[in-house]
Amino acid sequence: MPYLSFRNVGKTFAGTVKAVNDFTLEIGEGELVTLVGPSGCGKSTLLRLTAGLEDLTTGEILLAGKPVHHLPPGRRDMAMMFQDYALFPHMTVEENMGFGLRMRGHAKREVSESVRETAASLGLGDLLARFPSELSGGQRQRTALGRAILRRPRVFLMDEPLSNLDAELRQRMRVELKELHGRLKTTMLFVTHDQSEAMTLGDRIVVLRDGTIQQVDTPLRLYNKPENEFVAGFFGSPGMNLLPGHVEKDDGGLWFRGAGFRVRIATGEATLRDASGAEVVEVTLGVRPEGFTHKDESVTREGEGIEGRVRLWEQMGSHLLLYLRCGSAEVVARMESGWESAAIPHVGEALRLSIDMAQAHFFAKKTGMRLTLTTAVAS
Repeated sequence: MPYLSFRNVGKTFAGTVKAVNDFTLEIGEGELVTLVGPSGCGKSTLLRLTAGLEDLTTGEILLAGKPVHHLPPGRRDMAMMFQDYALFPHMTVEENMGFGLRMRGHAKREVSESVRETAASLGLGDLLARFPSELSGGQRQRTALGRAILRRPRVFLMDEPLSNLDAELRQRMRVELKELHGRLKTTMLFVTHDQSEAMTLGDRIVVLRDGTIQQVDTPLRLYNKPENEFVAGFFGSPGMNLLPGHVEKDDGGLWFRGAGFRVRIATGEATLRDASGAEVVEVTLGVRPEGFTHKDESVTREGEGIEGRVRLWEQMGSHLLLYLRCGSAEVVARMESGWESAAIPHVGEALRLSIDMAQAHFFAKKTGMRLTLTTAVAS
């Protein structure tokens, strides 16, 4: 049975601006789901709707099978963490963390014991007497997290709680949050615009665009099998290369012809079809940067690769990112380590790359939806 359910949830501002559109999702008890998408896609609005800070325009929200969208925030049994940690500056760490318990009338001794136990698990045991102004960003973040944990809510709602941290601390806090979720087993809904954060933390990821769900999936499947062109381009750093063109049947196989290049998709009878089974000819070829391979030997024969001129390269330590112009298309290719400095291509140099078609993706140019490659079965 789903624990947290959204049924046709919608939110419209000023009568015309649809921030959330027909959002339907079921979240299991103890699951950590991340909401991700570009700015303005509706992810923070959805969190505020869940918390009760905004009213629904349409639909309903259920917790453990019971509607909660009509309840005020204090009766939904949810704890929310914002980008701004909202700590009381005149209270110590201990007082900030125990504030919620004190407001609920818990005994002083019980509050103190609970705070100290939680603080120890968060590495704040020696900082209980400090004020927020005396803490680092990570310590303030953990204090706010401890305050939320002590409420023992049925659902944690987190709105970009790590965005104010520096890169190193942010990465460390991702790991700590994942470990904490493993211990608490509490349902969490986590909003972020950072795809790496979404993939690190989420059991599942919900990708939003203009208030509408684009895909709901596990991190690995979402990366390897994006359902549409938007998801393909959004996920990955850098994102997937999207090359427009069309398919044609010739020379005993199926080919993709792009701007200034042609590559073989499959041999024999093959077609690209959409979800309805219709054959599609006008398509977009998607190749992740790691789907290219540098070829020292010639790949000038059609079907073996593409050629471009280097615009820029970035040395990333474990790998090299090459930015090339191939005809009228821009391509980013990832080359694994092993390049000697003298062998790194110069800007303006011609470079030949082969495409691993096993890693290629195809999308209908008209709809942007994923296509399936079908081949004839020999009798």
